[in-house]
Order: sequence, then C-alpha cells, then structure tokens
Amino acid sequence: MSPSQPLRTAALRALIVSVIVSGVLGVSALLLGSSIVMGQVLFTSLCGTAASLLALIGALGLERGGRAFWGLTAIVASVFGFGLLTFGIWVESRTEFLGKLAVTGVIVGTVAAHAVLLGLARMRPEHRWATHVTRALAVLCSTLVLLALWGELSGEGFWRFTGSLAVLVVAGSLLVPILARLSRARHEVARAGLGAQAQYCPACGQGIQERGEPLTCGACRRSFRVTFEGEAASPFQ
Repeated sequence: MSPSQPLRTAALRALIVSVIVSGVLGVSALLLGSSIVMGQVLFTSLCGTAASLLALIGALGLERGGRAFWGLTAIVASVFGFGLLTFGIWVESRTEFLGKLAVTGVIVGTVAAHAVLLGLARMRPEHRWATHVTRALAVLCSTLVLLALWGELSGEGFWRFTGSLAVLVVAGSLLVPILARLSRARHEVARAGLGAQAQYCPACGQGIQERGEPLTCGACRRSFRVTFEGEAASPFQ
C-alpha cells in the first residue's frame, strides 16, 4: 500500500460525509426556513466538501511520480484556506487580513489541484508541451489575481490581460485531454503492430522507447513486464 493511500481514503470519506451533510442541510433550509446558524453550518459543510475534494486530488498526485509537490501543495493550501473560511464564518471579530489569507489558500490549493489533474494525462512526449504551458499559464493567472488581492491593483488593461490568461487556461485544460485521447489512439495502433510492447511507464507515465523485457523507465528507473488483457488502458490513471 502506498504511503498516501490512508490520506486518500480519509479525504474520500470526508468528502462523502460533507456532501451528505450539505444536502441534508440544504433541504432543511428550504423546508424549515433558513437561519443564521443554519447558514453557518451549511457554509461550514460546503467548505469541508471543497477541501476534501482538493485534498483527494492532492493525495492522488502524491501517488504519481513527479507530482508530489503539486499534490502536497493542494492538500496543505486547501485545508488552510477553507479552514480559515470556516473559522471566519463563526468568529465575529474577523478581519480583512484573515479574509485575504483564506482566499489565498483557496486559490493556491485550487491551482495546485488543477496542476495535478493536468499531470495525470498520459500523452506522448511530443504532446506534453500542452501540460507544461497550461500549468504555467494557470500559475501566472493566479499570481496576478493574488497581486490584485493583496496589492489592490486595478485598471482595465490589467484585468483584460488577466482575463485573457484565464481564457487560455480554460482552452489548455480542454486541449490536454484531447491530446491524451489522440495519444491513446496512436498507442492502440502501435499495440496492434508491436504486440505486448509498452509505450508508457505505468508508474510515472513517461514515454518508453526501449524494447524487450523487462522494461526499465528512464525517468523513475522502475522495471516491469507488460501483458495486455482486454481493453487498452485509459489515458487518465
């Protein structure tokens, strides 16, 4: 069992519980009428749901080679940010600084989880530029938003540029799974011609050029043998 397996299990259980609680509270608010306390409880549950989801994605990143930094960042930042939001909704003496700190944690955790999801796409080496470019654009866009938050930057030109970056991030996020699907199609063609020959490392997803068995990944240095059964693997693992 991988070291991050207990963390992923705990995040998944917390996500399930928080979703159920949020649903029950939402229905109760509609049927019985809302109140300040019920609104606070509902908001707390929603924060727990979001934090659990991002932590679950982060735990998945910890299991894959080369994504531990983004995975750990997603877990720490999301728990920190949503934890501060939950604290702020219950404490009357909340400050603007506390709010900015909470939003910063949420933004950083979301961007890190997005980076983990991008890295899960199994693509041919010549297509991996899309992952790197989209990840860099997301970091740049979030950095500008945080600068505006803390430095109170403004101006039509600034927000036009930031919005343009956000559009490119969305486009790149759509392009990555498309390229992953194309890589899978080429993999299926290569599989038909080469037989039981791996094109990607099952541990880290890097492309493999060598032949024979056992195969050794040049990135993570793990060795393995390949036996194909049934359908080809999904481009997301």
